[in-house]
Amino acid sequence: MANRANDENLSIHHPHKYKQMLNAQVTGMQHSAKILHPANPKKFLEDSTNFFKPHQQSRQSNKGILPEESRETLRTLCNSAKKGSVERRAIAAMAHHAFPHDKIVTETKTRKKADEDIEMILNKQLLQRTIFSRKKMPDQAIELAVKFILSNVQRLAWGTHTVKIGGNEHIEVPRLICCMNSEDMNRAYISYCDKSSSTQLCSTEFLKLVKAISKGGDYRAIACVDYTVGVLINDNFERLQSVVDQLFHNDSQMHRYYSDQITYARDFLKTKFDSHVTLTSR
Repeated sequence: MANRANDENLSIHHPHKYKQMLNAQVTGMQHSAKILHPANPKKFLEDSTNFFKPHQQSRQSNKGILPEESRETLRTLCNSAKKGSVERRAIAAMAHHAFPHDKIVTETKTRKKADEDIEMILNKQLLQRTIFSRKKMPDQAIELAVKFILSNVQRLAWGTHTVKIGGNEHIEVPRLICCMNSEDMNRAYISYCDKSSSTQLCSTEFLKLVKAISKGGDYRAIACVDYTVGVLINDNFERLQSVVDQLFHNDSQMHRYYSDQITYARDFLKTKFDSHVTLTSR
């Protein structure tokens, strides 16, 4: 390994080892040609070999040699294989090795992995299937994120939507709209977690949670919602609450009981105002 990495004259100093490497290279290119262009692998191999000739290489050192249609075909072939599978990694490795400037593999991380995989293939080593694992976030982090989102949303005066919470379980929640756009909320959430030293969800998961919880519409509609809810519901229930405050002491059991009933009634009407309050309702 050290000789192969450091000895520029390996073909002279270790001709047997050099010949083995050449055989492995030729075998690998033959196999890749059969996979990438099974209809005419011989011509495909010849064109690939001509590409590395000095007069061709100097002229096309940083340019792709394949037409766009062929590039797209190779990308489709690579992406059609299951993610993390040996087949997908082998196709990506051979395509990137044969056509490094055609951008068959575009992601930097994937290209680096393709370079490692082609090295293993040329050394006749087996590729192992990539195993993906998912890390479960602590329940406390999820609960904190939900509380933060709920502190920055406002309930619509009508309607609900259904949220899937796992498996076949669904719950119906009131329609909510955000008091700020999702990106601003995400930045505020990150700042809050940093200040409180709390475990936070990644931005992608947090934004998914925001989208799942808030289905009410655009945050710019809050002024309209405030007016509607105020006239139809809040103003009337505030009058009821003021009556209870005058009749009972704030710490009394009766005050707590009637205040709770007022809250339940207000929330009930807010959630499905359009179906609960009609011209024929009682």
